[in-house]
Amino acid sequence: MRILLLRRRLLFKGIKGEDIEIGKIKTYRLFVLPYHRDGEPLAEDELKQTLLWRNYLSNSKVMKVLATTSTHLKKDFWLVERLDEKAVAQYKVVWRDGAETFVPAIDTTGAIPDYTVNYIPVSSFEEACYLLAALLAPQINAVVKELVSWIGHVQPRFVKYFKIPKYSPKNEVHKRLAEIGKAIHSECEEALKKMLKEIEKLVEML
Repeated sequence: MRILLLRRRLLFKGIKGEDIEIGKIKTYRLFVLPYHRDGEPLAEDELKQTLLWRNYLSNSKVMKVLATTSTHLKKDFWLVERLDEKAVAQYKVVWRDGAETFVPAIDTTGAIPDYTVNYIPVSSFEEACYLLAALLAPQINAVVKELVSWIGHVQPRFVKYFKIPKYSPKNEVHKRLAEIGKAIHSECEEALKKMLKEIEKLVEML
């Protein structure tokens, strides 16, 4: 029983870029990570009490491989890049890092994005729907496609370039984009085809 509890404690729901489709996450994975549920890493003395350490991380070959990727991050070799309290936020808009344009979806489970996924944590499902719709705007993705051709990734900093306003439930344009985002989250690409021109007009109004 104790072995099962130790394993479950270090199991996290996760997402890879290939798991994301427009509007939704088609599948989730399980990651084994030496972290607490709030995104804080286990202290070294805690880690050394786990089977993960005894059966895997303490292996010299594993240490050597992981150390080559962690040196430039200036972290202990068992730590994961970008894994913090933001990564485990309940509401996030996530998208594929390796794509020509935004391929965004909504996560409401607190799943952890791996390095092939970029994300923005938000405070509510409505805000997530709003941002999802805005990131699908044709005029935004026309620019993103040009940027990706020489940068190679759909980076989080792209969102700052477009200065998308923070969601306000009192703003009618924001509310309508949130409604559209909710429809896309439910119906995915079918809803997007019907609403793409409206998204374009609404984002111009932002």
